[in-house]
Amino acid sequence: MGTEMTEDEFDILAAKVLAGEATADEATRLQEALAQDAELRAEFAELRATWAALKDVGPLAQALNTPPAEPPPERLRKWHAAVARKRKHEEVDFAQVGAPVRKKLRVSQLCLAAAFLATAIIAGVFLSHRSSGTATSAPIAYLVARKDTVEVRRDGKATAVKSVTTLCVADEIRLSPQASATLITPNGARPLQGPQEFVNVQVLSSAAAATNGTETKSRAAGTALFQPSRQLLGLLVTMRSGQSIPVYSPVGFTANLTPMILWKSEPGKSYDLSIMDEFSTAAPLRRAGVVSPVEFTNAWPGRTLAKDGLYRLRIAENGKPLTTTELTFRTLPQPGETLPADPADKLVAAYEILTANPSRLGDALGALVSLPPEFADSDLALRLKLFAFGQLGYQEDFESAAARLEARR
Repeated sequence: MGTEMTEDEFDILAAKVLAGEATADEATRLQEALAQDAELRAEFAELRATWAALKDVGPLAQALNTPPAEPPPERLRKWHAAVARKRKHEEVDFAQVGAPVRKKLRVSQLCLAAAFLATAIIAGVFLSHRSSGTATSAPIAYLVARKDTVEVRRDGKATAVKSVTTLCVADEIRLSPQASATLITPNGARPLQGPQEFVNVQVLSSAAAATNGTETKSRAAGTALFQPSRQLLGLLVTMRSGQSIPVYSPVGFTANLTPMILWKSEPGKSYDLSIMDEFSTAAPLRRAGVVSPVEFTNAWPGRTLAKDGLYRLRIAENGKPLTTTELTFRTLPQPGETLPADPADKLVAAYEILTANPSRLGDALGALVSLPPEFADSDLALRLKLFAFGQLGYQEDFESAAARLEARR
């Protein structure tokens, strides 16, 4: 053991971190100790492996909490006979079963009893934590990799991450010297920069809480990202007419004065669109016979929308005015930066947008629907889409994203 941390303190902090009950200061304290002491790192790795195995013995831990009961005489006789056959040369005194451990026990027996007791205690902590509302099927964090080598170690195996992955409580992250990534937790997003040796996700998550100081800004977005998938159906807050054309961008608020116009277009069809300034008598911006998406700067070169404006967007199938979909959107007083081109940065930007206040659904969907498949089909992207589609009431898109997410289970 190292000189900076006592054995008792290490045991307590390790148990708290693995159970997800550590404070930010405690998690940082443990991480500092692990960085300084190779022996502690090895011991923590063994504890983490034991913790992962506890998922398979949850029912046993629950059984340990049941009140003791006298076994039926017939079963007791069978146990006695089985033990007698197994250990012919040992005399078993069943009157002593369950009695306190005597000092005459061998050291190996003490170690076995202590290990079993420790397992039961840790399993009890795990079950208690789970019963307080943390379901095992709920993600704990997401890792969005940008460049170079980012590895995730799970159950003793290291896997290279090139796009985005969902993390479990016992996972560890390693970044090579030039690697960078973003860790998204219920406490917010935290940038990671190499080099970093394998670091426990729970420790990083607690550190993110200390850095951000607050929970995810949008409670609904937090529900979408960190709750069991079966609870996500409640994100569909309203349902729009099935006859309308789903418009993805711009809707609600936008920080982009030259937003991409994005809607669900059907193959072989073209569309007419117009954007009208509700605060001006100027002629609307119009385009006919176009398909989604329409880049604003290409459609209307040199033009921009006004800051803090209110606009009406109309889209209809070309030559079919009865198919018109109409909605209003606002531009923010302070425009934001344009969406990044890199898919990892674009996915993180979509997360930041949806957890901002106000959440810019259209700007986020513009990013999400333009991601390449390796990012678009990730749990993180699908859950963000569920939140956005649910808020907009696009039932068909919502159910499609939900089906794809379920198919990944």
